[in-house]
Amino acid sequence: MKYRLIIFLLMAFASVCSAHTHAEFEGIELKGEREQFVYQLIRKGYDCIHDAGSKSTFEGNYDGLPCSVIVHSYSRSIDIVYKVEVLTKNYTQWDELENEFERLEDAISALYGSPSSGSKTIFPPFGEEGKQMQAISMNCYNYFSTWNEDEVAKIRLGIKSNGCLEIRITDRQSETLGKKIQQNGIQNAVENTKDAIGGFFNALSR
Repeated sequence: MKYRLIIFLLMAFASVCSAHTHAEFEGIELKGEREQFVYQLIRKGYDCIHDAGSKSTFEGNYDGLPCSVIVHSYSRSIDIVYKVEVLTKNYTQWDELENEFERLEDAISALYGSPSSGSKTIFPPFGEEGKQMQAISMNCYNYFSTWNEDEVAKIRLGIKSNGCLEIRITDRQSETLGKKIQQNGIQNAVENTKDAIGGFFNALSR
């Protein structure tokens, strides 16, 4: 109950002090309690296949691609959604993987502008045609784009070593809010511990 009150007050303060909106996934803002976010995601057609602690996993279609979606809240005790990961199927053909990467890059750029950084490199000796997937499986590559100049969102599109595409969307405000609540909780715990120790020694000295 105490944590819920702190979360409510800090979120209210953040909404008043900031004119920025939150990062979104499927039109749902990354903020508030996980239960609310999960409910809206299910209404969008995603199926929840695992729900435990601070992480919920869904299956569905994102931008026409079958995928898994992992929703992260800050911790078990701080129930604020701050990050979403999208994982596509594992590709086995480089041309298909590269084409889908570029298509998703264009889709994200349409919302957030050009990537602020990135690299599209297959390291030697895997530069020859037909060796790209071998390079992927051996982590001999550097293939990603990021959008992180905006104060609202931090986004990364990349290729994983199993041949799937990954999109990570992080809301900076919700992440910062989680850190503040955690720091307040730690500080309160320290103060309570000090009081308890002081009370114990006071009792001994009587």
